[in-house]
Amino acid sequence: MPYITIQKPSGTLTLSGIISESRDWTYSSGNVDATTNTTTVAFGGNNLNINSAGMSFYNVTVLANTSALASNMTVNNNLTISAGTLSPGVNAVNLAGNWSDWGAAGFVKGTSIVNFDGSSLQTINNPGAENFYSLTTNNSGTGIQLENNATVGGTLTMT
Repeated sequence: MPYITIQKPSGTLTLSGIISESRDWTYSSGNVDATTNTTTVAFGGNNLNINSAGMSFYNVTVLANTSALASNMTVNNNLTISAGTLSPGVNAVNLAGNWSDWGAAGFVKGTSIVNFDGSSLQTINNPGAENFYSLTTNNSGTGIQLENNATVGGTLTMT
């Protein structure tokens, strides 16, 4: 899809299926439901910026190039970096599901915080070992399971 700007003055925008986004994603206002239809937003195709503060995604996949966060991102299910790069900079990633990254170059940590805040078992999977700047585990259920090595260069908070 081309550049996406969500500015919904009333009602609810319900996302459905797999949405392939190759340009910037900007959320401005309104209600967005990405959960009812277990929607996946797949970012890639070009280097792009994601500004999603105030809304939640269900699943997010990074497919190619660099997807840079211009604000905090909330994912209610899984985050998959299957190719390309996710670059949060100083922004937080709040994740209620699993983390899967294709390799060491897939996540450019910056000074971001990744918050694992789910209510069931969450996994962190990166065959090349994952590097986080700051990591918070605040899982109210079974906890977090490391599938591979992970390094935290800043602060590790276990709640």
